[in-house]
Amino acid sequence: MVFSFLKNFIFCNNKINLFDKLIVVTGASSGIGLGITNGLAKKGSKIILIARNEKKLKRAIENIKIQFGNEKCYYICSDLTKEIEFNNCLKEIERISNQLGQYVEILINSAGSGSWKYIEDTSFNETIEYISSPFCSTFNMTSSLLKPMLLHGNGTIVTINTPMSMTTMGGCIGYISSRWALRGLTECLRYDLSGTGVNILEVIGGEVETEYFQNNNINTDQLPFIRKYVSKVSVDQLSKETINAIENRNQKLILPFELKYILLLLNIYPFSILFNYLLQSENSKNHIDLIKLKQQQFKFKKEEK
Repeated sequence: MVFSFLKNFIFCNNKINLFDKLIVVTGASSGIGLGITNGLAKKGSKIILIARNEKKLKRAIENIKIQFGNEKCYYICSDLTKEIEFNNCLKEIERISNQLGQYVEILINSAGSGSWKYIEDTSFNETIEYISSPFCSTFNMTSSLLKPMLLHGNGTIVTINTPMSMTTMGGCIGYISSRWALRGLTECLRYDLSGTGVNILEVIGGEVETEYFQNNNINTDQLPFIRKYVSKVSVDQLSKETINAIENRNQKLILPFELKYILLLLNIYPFSILFNYLLQSENSKNHIDLIKLKQQQFKFKKEEK
């Protein structure tokens, strides 16, 4: 923390001025994406909001105009997991970019969804959905908007991820696998683009106070025991810190503060034993018990024959 403060103080002239920058935010109609969008609008950025829900997008644009007096925001209603809609979205981004005479300098990948299920309960189509968002949408959007950043030697790509991209827990295999893929993409981008002037920022927030769990029918008994010992993060807090990290060209942001140390200790003995227990949930424990019960019943019936 001290080092980060001194670095920002010494190199304060390198801080990005977000005023008038053209920025794309996916998943911008609600939750973290909307929170970041509002924070950028307050700073006078030109923002292209992308999400699936047009009604929410229109409401977001109206609120931005009323609250911040920012008339430089645009929205595109698009499902980035569908090729035709994705291509139409790119055409609209290009049209706006040409109209403004600017390239997209900052891409914030916040789109993501996914219910929590065990692999035996997951359908073929659900598997495709897990990997499509956030991984494929982030991969394709980054691929499409990266070239102008590379030509200008300046740009920022942000991925919003979860602590589950660095560990695992029971009952959400599709969700976690897609977040591990997203983390892999982020690390590869950071390696490939080192020295190009394009910064890669990975944001990892703990339990953020959004409607995500409610929207994906995730119950409290599916959440890990460790949540009782880690502070929750508000959308405003995560949004504010993310924007600050963009301005200061940081490469990683982890919130809340204690989560940094938990992630460091996860695989270190004897802490690993403790965290292995704390990453269980009531649901995952019951799931194992149920499997064992079915095994015993199956064995009993087999012996009867």
